[in-house]
Amino acid sequence: MPFTWDVVNRGRLPRVYRSWSVSAYMKSVRLGRAEDACYWWSILHKANVGDGYLGRRLLASSAEDNLDVSVMLACEAAMTADLEGQLHAVYRSAIGTKWFEREDGRAYTRARIEAGGATSPPTITFEQALAELDVGAVYRHLSTTKTGRRAVFLLVAEAGARSADEGARQLAGLIQRQSWWLAAFGELNPVWQLVWRIAHGPFASAGRVATREEYEQLRVDVARRLAAEIEAPPSWALDGVHTTGKDPRFAGSWAGLENMIAMYLRDGRLDPSAPGATVHADTSAPSSSPRTSTRAAQLEKSIAQLERNLVIWTTRVATTEARLAKARAARAALGDP
Repeated sequence: MPFTWDVVNRGRLPRVYRSWSVSAYMKSVRLGRAEDACYWWSILHKANVGDGYLGRRLLASSAEDNLDVSVMLACEAAMTADLEGQLHAVYRSAIGTKWFEREDGRAYTRARIEAGGATSPPTITFEQALAELDVGAVYRHLSTTKTGRRAVFLLVAEAGARSADEGARQLAGLIQRQSWWLAAFGELNPVWQLVWRIAHGPFASAGRVATREEYEQLRVDVARRLAAEIEAPPSWALDGVHTTGKDPRFAGSWAGLENMIAMYLRDGRLDPSAPGATVHADTSAPSSSPRTSTRAAQLEKSIAQLERNLVIWTTRVATTEARLAKARAARAALGDP
């Protein structure tokens, strides 16, 4: 079944098409392709994939690929906005400062890559590592911690709230407000960034500024594209890691991050028409065999069930914490027996 407007208008979007659209959106933001990012976001919005999912994806993507706190705050504010408000946030996210553009952003990413390969936490505690501003140790804790993430995130936010850097304080506030779902879904990027800012100060900015004229022209161009049949997702957006496809050059994996740093240092930009530096695209088309379709359907069913389970357990954690706090308060009120 081809990916067409007829499929979108039927209601629930098949997961494989959602993953294509999400991947195309995220890669477009990553590569600074604002028009493409707004195009694929519009398709996701029309496909009714869920307001909560879209809001979380908007903020998560901004923190994954941008180093401008103002952009992340704009995306947070747009999580519950209408389509127009979200598209402007998407535009800002696409033109924001990317982690591969400046040396401090590349150093920040290399530290994440190193920690991402860790299989066990460091010998010092998280609290000690944070107090000593040992970024490598803090990152290794974050990378290996699978339970109790929210408490760890809030410790970082508390440290950021005490920072002399206004951007760090603003980012700390964002983490505090969004801590439940950030922790539940393992969205580490805002926390990675805050730790780095506390230890090293603000990131250098690329200095790009959003303008009304550019955005209005972008909207005209996107509307023209949306009036036609849905475009095939670009092969460079289908990484074979987070979706189907065979082009991992711009994937958000550790290997993908290393490749993007190397490509940027070689070419001065990330260009889908240029060869990879450390990983490479397979130029053959994505498989559409019956076996692949069957496996995709099986994975869709499993992912849907796991997502439902995650929502249930996240709710139970919140309820249990509230009951625990109430019980402790009641016990304290009784005093010594």
